[in-house]
Amino acid sequence: MARDDRPAVLATVAIATLLGILFWHSPVLYPLKLLAVTLHETGHALATYLVGGHVEAISISRYEGGVTHLRVPPSLWRQVVVSSAGYVGSTVFGALLLRLSARGKPVRARVVLYILGGGLLLLALLYFRDLFSWAFAAGTSAVLLVVARFAPDLVVRPLAIGISTFSCLYALFDLRDDLWHLPWDAHRGLTDADALAKILPLPALFWAVLWSALAVLVVIWALRGLLRRR
Repeated sequence: MARDDRPAVLATVAIATLLGILFWHSPVLYPLKLLAVTLHETGHALATYLVGGHVEAISISRYEGGVTHLRVPPSLWRQVVVSSAGYVGSTVFGALLLRLSARGKPVRARVVLYILGGGLLLLALLYFRDLFSWAFAAGTSAVLLVVARFAPDLVVRPLAIGISTFSCLYALFDLRDDLWHLPWDAHRGLTDADALAKILPLPALFWAVLWSALAVLVVIWALRGLLRRR
């Protein structure tokens, strides 16, 4: 009979979630937040191609932000899809990676790190143009690939689960900050929700709540997969 590893997996997920809550504004999570931002922008990029658009470049800011320079045929539904794909997409990516790394053989956790490391290199080659984005992609990719290749399972699996959990919850944490700001707060900056509010008669708060709800559903789907006995 296979050993039931669900308690250890759920404990790792709980610890990663607690660390995210406690140290959200701490430099400790800075690399993970930049990685989550990269997944966020990747969601925008994939959605752009799905609706018939074109991505010219992606930039990751040292201030934990990102911009995807894209061209999309004029259309309201295309704009909604592309704008929504950032937060929702990063949650979906995290949920898929979490389910891949948390259940089954330990080698699957290595696959997750290979996917992340290789994906960063691919983004750097195709879309990153500025020095900071390149440096972040190269350094993070090197660390992930080295760990995936040489580190023991005792390190690889918790790391893969932790990264996946944080990526899965990033949208909720970030949208939580947006929801706590009043619409007239000038220091918040322009968000995806603000961009949609400019072209549709719905406030930014509506989109933030909608994306938060979708993110919660995706997280529940991921957790159900972890709780299910193999």
